[in-house]
Amino acid sequence: MPENLRFIVLLIFKYAFHKKMSEQQLAALQEWQKRSSYHQALPDQFRDEKWLQENLKRIHQVPSERMWQNIRARLGEDWVSPPPIPLWKIPSVRKFAAVAAVLLLFVAGWWYVHHPHPRNEPLQPTIAHTSLPAGYKALLILEDGSSIVLDSLPDNKKIAARHNTIITKSDSSRLIYQSIGEKSEDTGYNIVSTRQTSPYTVVLPDGSKVHLNYTSSLRFPIAFYGGTREVFLDGEASFEVVQNKAGPFIINNKGTQIEVLGTYFNIMGYGDEPSSEITLLKGSVKITPSTGTVTVLKPWEQAVVTKDRLETRVLTDSSASAAMAWTERNKPLFSFEYTDLATVVRRIARWYQVTPYLPPHVKGRPYSGDVSRNQPLKEVLRNIEEAESRSAYLIARGDSIIVSATPFK
Repeated sequence: MPENLRFIVLLIFKYAFHKKMSEQQLAALQEWQKRSSYHQALPDQFRDEKWLQENLKRIHQVPSERMWQNIRARLGEDWVSPPPIPLWKIPSVRKFAAVAAVLLLFVAGWWYVHHPHPRNEPLQPTIAHTSLPAGYKALLILEDGSSIVLDSLPDNKKIAARHNTIITKSDSSRLIYQSIGEKSEDTGYNIVSTRQTSPYTVVLPDGSKVHLNYTSSLRFPIAFYGGTREVFLDGEASFEVVQNKAGPFIINNKGTQIEVLGTYFNIMGYGDEPSSEITLLKGSVKITPSTGTVTVLKPWEQAVVTKDRLETRVLTDSSASAAMAWTERNKPLFSFEYTDLATVVRRIARWYQVTPYLPPHVKGRPYSGDVSRNQPLKEVLRNIEEAESRSAYLIARGDSIIVSATPFK
């Protein structure tokens, strides 16, 4: 395990349990958080006792022994082992820092899976990878920790057969999970992660369709077993859920649970956004945020969820179009309706895979309009700057978008 990652694990641990941190340590943690929405959200998630308890349970439920072997091989035997006892049964999470440490090590293993080193043996019988290209568009992470770059595979490619489920890449933007035979209780979880591609469709074992936006990840079981169908979203996706009264469909996003009672809706919940948005076009969904206030949305309603509250609003034609514009395959757009400048910059930065720097005192003006994703970044920023009418200035430098209250020299 790289020394810098060991250091970050230590910093997250200290932050989560309110341990004293030096200015240099806090600055190092903040710099690490800027690298992705996952990094941004992780330290605060470890302060959420409910989230921590749930993830402790999943240590036993999700990784197979082979996955633990993969993680141990990559991080070192002295760094991680599957926990020997059901840790969630310990009465007080905060009194047992070792519990969080074990989970932190598991998360570190998850991080390392996303940055794999060359390996001597193929990950699949017919697919061998030595390292992941920096520019992949869609990535599949199997339950044993091995990774497959989906955009490198031909269409109609059978990828694997696991737990009575066949996994097939049907075309350039669709992955299908098809259940065959009896369902197995002993199943694992897969992750589909996207970068600069949108939308990417995952057909789940029950036939439900999830359309992932760019820079998003979906974690889901290879086969649904028992009553509940549960998935985990980081980022944005629209869902078309197959109805099954005996098997409720539940989506977890940033501490909020969305139980599907209808069929067509959108969730925007990136880790670096201060709020999540659930937009319902058809059917109904039940939302249970971390605050505990349960809300049932009706068609053409939108819920905005923050750490402290949940608000609902009625959609207009323009606001519904803005929320769903990213799903148009033939006309890839950013669509904004009176959106604050910070949110506009964050969304654009995710697409172009750069880091946004926007000082808190630079507010700018709310922005409305459609922006093509096919334009060069400099052109996008120039158009937004013109709309800001000297209230803010934007420039692309290196791998960053910088926003200033004064013109750049």
